[in-house]
Amino acid sequence: MIISSTQTFEDHLVIEWSDGSRFAYYYIWLYDNRPDHWHYNGQKLSKTLDIPVGIKPIEINTSPSSIQIVWPNGEASYSSDFLGRNIYKPQNTKQKLWNKFDQHTIHFYPQLLKEKFSLLKCLEDVNKYGFARISAVLPEEGEVLRLVDLFGFVRETDFGMVYDECIKEDPDNLTNTAIGLSPHTKNPYRNPVPTLHLMHSLLNLTTGGEIILIDGFYLAEKLESAKPEYFHLLSTYSLHFKFENETQIQEFNSPIFGLDNDGNLVNIRFNNRSVQPFQVPEDVMTSFYAAYQYFEQMLQDERYQLRFKLEEGQALIIDNERILTGRLPYEALKVRHLQGCFADKDALTSKMKVLKRKRL
Repeated sequence: MIISSTQTFEDHLVIEWSDGSRFAYYYIWLYDNRPDHWHYNGQKLSKTLDIPVGIKPIEINTSPSSIQIVWPNGEASYSSDFLGRNIYKPQNTKQKLWNKFDQHTIHFYPQLLKEKFSLLKCLEDVNKYGFARISAVLPEEGEVLRLVDLFGFVRETDFGMVYDECIKEDPDNLTNTAIGLSPHTKNPYRNPVPTLHLMHSLLNLTTGGEIILIDGFYLAEKLESAKPEYFHLLSTYSLHFKFENETQIQEFNSPIFGLDNDGNLVNIRFNNRSVQPFQVPEDVMTSFYAAYQYFEQMLQDERYQLRFKLEEGQALIIDNERILTGRLPYEALKVRHLQGCFADKDALTSKMKVLKRKRL
């Protein structure tokens, strides 16, 4: 961006940009963000507490590519690039919402291991679409952990580093049965919730058991458009999620739709198996049930569901704050063995940014 002009006021200056837009920069902010107040690694060297009260510039000089400010204790230059990057903008993610996205790329695991560009495209799919599907992963126990090693670290839980999804005698989790599982996000009773969920098929000889994926952000957008009052209820009132066995009691309160300060949807927690009796104000109880059932009915609608069999050697990386996963029932007499684990999204996005930086 190119600076056209500046106009000074009592406690701020306004920059007019070449595209005609204008933005105010307050003197306290400009002093706080002097280049000499920052280390090259992005960490701040000064204390905001130490900014002199009522700080003002002695002199301001403007060029198309920067502004130079003379402060009482030194000079500082602010590039137009820096100033342009720090204009307040509502959240603008590169997410692509989808409805039954059956044309997705299936990434080839051996390429991810040896080609940084292929790994970058896979991670970008997780960031953009909320999931990535991968083929030719060795059908060996623990291989899902090596998949995580490509971008980050395993998030260990009370289930361990890795868990098995297969039929077990006397299971304490319905995952280890052959029944169908309605669409849900994983572990909403944890704080913080695992933000990535990985699944890897070791053997799949059964009939049925197809994976269901739903873009929860897509459905939330449709719900807000069609029934704004329902969206308001599900983003305002918290539900109590809980999981308990002999060694663990995990519980957390959260709305189904988590919003940031600008009202943007940032996460979804929905799991009808682990939600506890609703505790909402009595005057909204009936309408809250209507909103909950409406959203749950949307989740059951096959028009919004991507379904496929996770074949032997295939794996998934899933954004657990956006994508709801489910499973169709399957034939219990034949073997279906998946392994799964959890990881964190910040490591994935960090790896993605590093790979992009190296390509520039």
